[in-house]
Amino acid sequence: MPMALAVEPFLPVELEREIFETAAMRHPKLIPTLLQVCHRVHAWVEPLLYRVVCINGFYERLLSAIQSKPPTFLCNSVHYLLFPPGADIIKAIENIISGSARLISLFVDGPLRPDLLLLLHELRPQRLHLSLLPFNDWPGSPWTRSILNSPLLSSVTHLELFMDTSEHTGWEDHWSSLAALPALTHLCLSEELAEDILRAVLAECPRLMVAISGFWVSTSPGYIRGFFAGLAVTDPRVVVMVVPDYKRDWETGARGGDDFWTRAEAFIARKRKGEIESSCYFLDESASPVYTTLLLPPTECG
Repeated sequence: MPMALAVEPFLPVELEREIFETAAMRHPKLIPTLLQVCHRVHAWVEPLLYRVVCINGFYERLLSAIQSKPPTFLCNSVHYLLFPPGADIIKAIENIISGSARLISLFVDGPLRPDLLLLLHELRPQRLHLSLLPFNDWPGSPWTRSILNSPLLSSVTHLELFMDTSEHTGWEDHWSSLAALPALTHLCLSEELAEDILRAVLAECPRLMVAISGFWVSTSPGYIRGFFAGLAVTDPRVVVMVVPDYKRDWETGARGGDDFWTRAEAFIARKRKGEIESSCYFLDESASPVYTTLLLPPTECG
């Protein structure tokens, strides 16, 4: 990449900086070009290149670029981080996950193990996505409670918990510490967890504003209707929705777009305004961009 030049500003420096940072935030693909404008623009814009770090797929060049940066730069620049918990990747990004002071959102794209939890304990994200190991791999409530009582969750407002297992888990034995999380206002549970603990969550977490039961795109609407009917839950905070690609949705939100949290909030707001029946819980986005909702019991509502 050519070196940025020294160019005198034509506008007040504060205004010029705001213009370039706004352009970089709204159009991240322009950042490599903006880095070449001049030295001061390079200094303003380069941290924004690492604001959202999504280590997914072909990541060798990204890891190489990350390793070339000093730890202080990464700790101050990375606000959103998605990574799979492989040993090689963890070692490569250890400078980020060992103390990023400005991290807003963390997405661990794979099962969380106790050794990784210890490595993350200094982070204080506001948003957190965790995939949990089945209890037959890490049996007993001490492991679950060690996650929920970890300092990692002390500032979390938006929490996604996913566990793919047929083993049923009880609220008191495994999940009651959710009620003690001081900042939690938004919770998304996978189908298995929602089936086991959603009713207890609603009863024991009065500060909760949004409670989502999330499904993958392959799940049929008929199955979702039956699933939610079986929960027998009536609470305006509940949204049942299909999220086809959680990682892409996460990156959309990290870059300023509407993620599934935003769409669920809008859905709940419409219910509270009376624009949707209060007994509608399934937010079906598959047919069109306009919300299509299903009533419990399953009849149509608008």
